[in-house]
Amino acid sequence: MGGINTSSFNATVLSIATDINNNVYAAGLFTNEIFPSGNNYVAKWDGTSWNELGGNKTSTFNSWINSIITDKTGYVYAAGNFTKGSSYNIYYYVAKYTQTLPVKLSSISAAQENKDIAIKWHTSTELNTSHFIVQHSTDGSSFTDIGTVPATGRANGYSFIDNQPTNGTNYYRLKSVDKDGATSFSKVVSASLTTYDSRLTTFPNPTKDVVTVKGNHIASVEVIDNAGRIIKVITLKDATNPILSVSGLQAGLYHLRIQTSDGKVSAVGMVKQ
Repeated sequence: MGGINTSSFNATVLSIATDINNNVYAAGLFTNEIFPSGNNYVAKWDGTSWNELGGNKTSTFNSWINSIITDKTGYVYAAGNFTKGSSYNIYYYVAKYTQTLPVKLSSISAAQENKDIAIKWHTSTELNTSHFIVQHSTDGSSFTDIGTVPATGRANGYSFIDNQPTNGTNYYRLKSVDKDGATSFSKVVSASLTTYDSRLTTFPNPTKDVVTVKGNHIASVEVIDNAGRIIKVITLKDATNPILSVSGLQAGLYHLRIQTSDGKVSAVGMVKQ
């Protein structure tokens, strides 16, 4: 596994184990391209190559591993002789390996697809991962949840469609949640929407009591009378098709000044009966 007939990357393998995700672990004395002599650690086969758990190919944090096992949740346990920190003293005990993150992403991207934006990501490791929360932002710093995708529990490819993106630049990130409640965040990716129809409309028009503003990511609405005076200000948060009460307005013609989360402003007319 992981080599050809001429490679001798393993010196001595003392124990092997598999986990619930069909990953293979091997404990023993290993060789690699940096050290010609055997390094003592646990290696994980990811389907393509062997990698040292918890470090890199230059670390030799374990002195001697005699046996390894995994439990039903996927955690790895190793028994043997250990060194601790910079000490050269040998400690005899069982160690438990827990990942610092519930999932490891190999890639994440966002791209426009017609009037939508597709967010796609691939995982190379999932240990007790419960689900992914897709978050959206218009400024790259303040994010809101827009969807949840269940985790498969194994390395996999995922996708999510944002069918209500903002006209302009949209920012996305993933919040990965494991079964114990631990969370981690992906890097931020972005996609620009250039063909989205940002025109806003209202209905019914004329209206008596309420009016619906047809549009996405609406941040605020100012109601302006025919003399140019601001009668009412409604503050929203990234709203979609908000329904506004106009029952307290006198009959007449009004203008709605609508600002979206990306800072763009539109104006539409409304007749109050």
